Amino acid sequence: MDVMTAGQLGLTKDEMHVLKAGVGEWWGSARADDSHASALGYSSAALMESDLEYLWTAVNGPAALPIDAWARVIASTRLVSTDRNASGEDWPSVTGFDQIETDELLASVEARIQAHRQ
Repeated sequence: MDVMTAGQLGLTKDEMHVLKAGVGEWWGSARADDSHASALGYSSAALMESDLEYLWTAVNGPAALPIDAWARVIASTRLVSTDRNASGEDWPSVTGFDQIETDELLASVEARIQAHRQ
């Protein structure tokens, strides 16, 4: 399995901004519950929060992440940006990006991740 930094994936400043906000927002206005955890494939909110701490540290530093971990960053960002019980309504004011722009940025990152999975 490939392990890559944001630089190796070629992530732009805007993409990194959205991903950092996406992971970080779970400690902002969003709070993970078991339904969020289940939607992302975790067995509990506690496990999700533990993994998010790992992802947060890696996304905010020069650490490399396995490709599957980058996929979890995208999934958690997508969920927090769209779920009204998470950050959905506040997302544009938190990031400066509306949902369409966010989706485009996430799709761009996702395409690069998929290219590294093959």
